[in-house]
Amino acid sequence: MAGGVVPFFDLGPGGLPLALAQGLAIAALFSAFGTLLFLGLLAPRAVDGGQKQPGLAEALRRCRCLAKLSLASALVLLLVWLGLETVVMDQATALSQAIPALAVVVATTNFGHLILGQCLLLAAAGLILFYPGPGPGLGLGPRPAAALAGAATALQAWHLHAAAMSDGLSLLLIVEILHVLAAAAWLGTLVPLALFVGLAPPVTGAAACRRYLWFGSACVLVLAVTACWQGMILIGGWHALIASAYGWMALVKLALFAILIGFAWYNHFRLAPPLLGADPAAAGRTLARNILREAVAGLLILLAAAVLASLPPGMDMTMQGRANPGTIAPAAVAVSVLIAPEFPGSALKPAGRWLRPEGARRRRYRSTPRPANERIEARSR
Repeated sequence: MAGGVVPFFDLGPGGLPLALAQGLAIAALFSAFGTLLFLGLLAPRAVDGGQKQPGLAEALRRCRCLAKLSLASALVLLLVWLGLETVVMDQATALSQAIPALAVVVATTNFGHLILGQCLLLAAAGLILFYPGPGPGLGLGPRPAAALAGAATALQAWHLHAAAMSDGLSLLLIVEILHVLAAAAWLGTLVPLALFVGLAPPVTGAAACRRYLWFGSACVLVLAVTACWQGMILIGGWHALIASAYGWMALVKLALFAILIGFAWYNHFRLAPPLLGADPAAAGRTLARNILREAVAGLLILLAAAVLASLPPGMDMTMQGRANPGTIAPAAVAVSVLIAPEFPGSALKPAGRWLRPEGARRRRYRSTPRPANERIEARSR
């Protein structure tokens, strides 16, 4: 720790640009899944020519445009993330120098396989949206596209620490998948909800808010439970929470999560009821603006999560201090043994392809320049 107060934030060779690229890719991915989910499950169905109501057809059209834009943005940003990661893996000084290594990364590394799978799923979802189909609207409908985007979103969990700690499907990885899907379902539906509330007739907007209450509450509950489970294992105890960069970023995420909960409470209990009041148009605009502010806070929490994923887990500090058992949280010990009994001891010892036994993700990179194929093959082991 610098001066005994601020821990060292080691984001690895890629640094903050790589973490931000990952965060923006996640944000676009969440937006694609959330918008399609909103169109398929949450938007009140228009019946008996309801889409001809003033504002409703425009709200649906903009949500569809948002879905297509989010899919395209997610594809582009995932490829940018792939390029930047390849630059780091190949120890190149520019993206143009790492282009020959892109094929090697995609073909031989877990990271490349995951990015390829996500891109293929998003491309399939986009084809469904652009396919004209037998009738008007979204062709085959938003639900099949939402299922494909949801699968691409679930694969994001394999980029995180849980997948690095086990070669197979562990309980911690299942928890991580649920965490990612719940976050995408909540944060990704905020912008389409704002569009719907601001443009649709007030009665329809109020109905959408009522549906969203139960949906959002379920997402928040899953997020809270899965975050606590992950925190018990990855942070590594109260000492690591305060003394490690990972713990600090976890506290930042917690503070942003509390802000999001405050936005959600205020929107539903203070700003939504006037939609059925004397001036519903003004109430709809006010509520839509505040939902967009909530979405901005959601973007910040995704960027913080990307930085968190780039840091060594706080439990690494716990492992380094195993000589002092008092620094290790008993709950973390019990849960770690439950999830990975093949690693007996006071804390989970990472043994995945991404985390070395020392635990720091930065150790996956070599310091001695070698030919691209050798470096990347070593990276994929």
